[in-house]
Amino acid sequence: MFASTIYAEEDTYAFFSIPDDDGWTASIDGEETKIIDVNGFMAVRIHAGENRIVFRYEVPGLKAGIAVTTVGAVIALVYLAVVRIKSRKRDLL
Repeated sequence: MFASTIYAEEDTYAFFSIPDDDGWTASIDGEETKIIDVNGFMAVRIHAGENRIVFRYEVPGLKAGIAVTTVGAVIALVYLAVVRIKSRKRDLL
């Protein structure tokens, strides 16, 4: 996350030399706004007056990756528990 406060005399654009990526979202004064791609960098439309701009980044696919990893770990633990239980039963026979 990074933030910036910019004062503008009139409606214009604020340019940021940060590479544009699908994981970025932006808000101005708490309202979600569209990020404009400018030759691979980011810009947002700002209004006359003071503008508080906040950019947040979330790695695309992170939540899905965590969910898949968690499910895989649970399956692996259940499998190991079943193998161990069956192994103990064979040892007792």
